[in-house]
Amino acid sequence: MKSRTLRQRRKLTAPVALAVLSLLLASLATNAHQPRQIAFSVEDLGTFGDSTRASGMNNSGQVAGISFVAPGCCAHAFRFTDGVGLVDLSLAGNVTITYGAGINNSGQTSGSVDVSGGGGGYHAFRFTDGVGLVDLGSLPGYLFSHGGPINERGQVAGSAYGASANPDVLRAFRFTDGVGMQDLGTLGRGSSAFGINNSGKVVGSSETLSTPSGDIWNPGHAFLYTSRLGMQDLNNLIDEPCGWELRRANAINDRGQIVGFGEYAAIGIHAFRYADGRVRDLGTFPGGGISYALGLNNRGDVVGAAYLDASGIGNFRAMLYTNRRGIQNLNDLIDPSLGWVLREATGINERGQIVGWGELNGQERAFRLTPAVFASASE
Repeated sequence: MKSRTLRQRRKLTAPVALAVLSLLLASLATNAHQPRQIAFSVEDLGTFGDSTRASGMNNSGQVAGISFVAPGCCAHAFRFTDGVGLVDLSLAGNVTITYGAGINNSGQTSGSVDVSGGGGGYHAFRFTDGVGLVDLGSLPGYLFSHGGPINERGQVAGSAYGASANPDVLRAFRFTDGVGMQDLGTLGRGSSAFGINNSGKVVGSSETLSTPSGDIWNPGHAFLYTSRLGMQDLNNLIDEPCGWELRRANAINDRGQIVGFGEYAAIGIHAFRYADGRVRDLGTFPGGGISYALGLNNRGDVVGAAYLDASGIGNFRAMLYTNRRGIQNLNDLIDPSLGWVLREATGINERGQIVGWGELNGQERAFRLTPAVFASASE
């Protein structure tokens, strides 16, 4: 009697198992053919003739960057505005070569202008509507300077170079109206500033006495500069030893969060976000290699790029990191039929719009991504 019951159960179990397996396979097949979730629309910001890259954006969606008028020749800084398109700041300033770097909510744009007739010598500039392009000069004892980001007060951060004793050594600066350029110091040798927030705090990287020469992934130690405390090694501000060497800080928001890249003994080069003495590893793509952060907004959303594998041979893609979803390849969040390969994301504003550069049908172009929810709500 017991064996008959067992045989009956086996007869009943087999069809049920087959039915469940069939449903599972059908579900997998259906999911495999589901369209990709499109989280962002993509805009090509145009060109003055050849390649274009975006380097910064404000909260109204205005964008700063550079466009070459011919292959490998004549970089022109631009400011992009909805309804206007690209404005050539070289023409506005009656100069030949300019590089756009940052933009604030007033539309003031910062960058570098050639002052050497094509000889590689630049000065930081600030462009303001109604004023024009103003040459910010350089630090005392230095011939040249590169202009970087700009805050709401019009302060510009960057790097001076061309000192007679050490012509190739960079020196971080902060320019303030009424003060001029301030030397931010160094942690050993040269220093470069890459980010500034609205309270005037500056972040960047400084060579230490043990920094090797020519290693782009080991440019020194990340630093934080404040008017009260001067330049501090960000590694000395970590609450507890955690295995990190923070090597470059690229941006700081108004909450004091800082992003960049560093080396963690167990994982290699990864993007980080620092806040209040703690370091968060932002990870990398599944199976990926190096990652690095370039910008963030006041929510703490981070953009940058990461490599698809460990080879490190040109296979980087633009990334977005959020607390909710972690690190994401931005190419997975746009319509794949558009022909874009998004390479680097360089800025993100408070509305979640993202700028950077990539390849559109093989041509290097600046892009602006707009969240699909925001786009549909504004249509």
